Amino acid sequence: MALSIPIKQFIIAFACACAGCRGPGSQYFEWTPHVTPPADSLLFPVFVRKDGWPQHGYIDSSGKIIVEPLLWSAPPFSDGYALVTFDAEEVRISNGTFEYHPSPAVLDYQQGHRSSPPVDRQQCFIDAYGKVTSPPFKVDSGMGSLSDGIALVVQGGACGYIRPDGSWLVRPSFPAAGYFSEGRALVRSGGIDMGRGGILFPGKVGYVDKTGHMIIGAQFDDARNFHEGLAAVTLDGKKWGYIDRFSKMVIAPQFTDVHDFHEGLSSVSTASGSGYIDPAGKWIIPPKYDLGE
Repeated sequence: MALSIPIKQFIIAFACACAGCRGPGSQYFEWTPHVTPPADSLLFPVFVRKDGWPQHGYIDSSGKIIVEPLLWSAPPFSDGYALVTFDAEEVRISNGTFEYHPSPAVLDYQQGHRSSPPVDRQQCFIDAYGKVTSPPFKVDSGMGSLSDGIALVVQGGACGYIRPDGSWLVRPSFPAAGYFSEGRALVRSGGIDMGRGGILFPGKVGYVDKTGHMIIGAQFDDARNFHEGLAAVTLDGKKWGYIDRFSKMVIAPQFTDVHDFHEGLSSVSTASGSGYIDPAGKWIIPPKYDLGE
């Protein structure tokens, strides 16, 4: 993953400065290598190892610890916020910050009176200064980041959307859902079944907007996120076309495989092969190649 020169220099400087930083039961701080913080980010994810397990937190550009490494996850910031995960059996929130505060059950485990540690996984949002902005809430899983200022979470086996202040945009009610993109998020109604490549959700797909309303009714067998004003959809699960943000079918279903538009082009496939089309559906590169992988 490419990093800008200033960030690379910071990683090197931070690694040198913190090579000897150690805390009780932990090793030195490490840069979280699988993510690239946004260029305008004020805080950067790091982790320490405690008893062989990583615990996550955030530092600022000088290397100062802003959020103590007490978290289960600390993703990069998006739209000025991060959705973090912590164990409420070990960590509490006080005055907008995280504190290590083990429960009696945790202390019993540490003293050998329990065979397994208690776990109470919860999530909350923090802002770019490391302050908690929402009440903690329980989820089955959190996607770990925001898109268009909204986070996708799973609670009780259903998908919903939550704002950084902890208020629900859409309470968990869908068996499957996607991230917001260009003010729209795809959601699926129906049950759950096993299908091609993993889980297939029968029913129909539509889109909600950032007010939480179903702006495009559930009518598609499958669909993709919006990119450059268009989203790929299929009505029968076989032929794909593209709709605009108001559900108008602007490119008729005719493709066996599709991709999102980027820089005015999308790679699509037909029985003849793969090529590239423009937003009007005109072939820019004829479908006679093996493209788009």
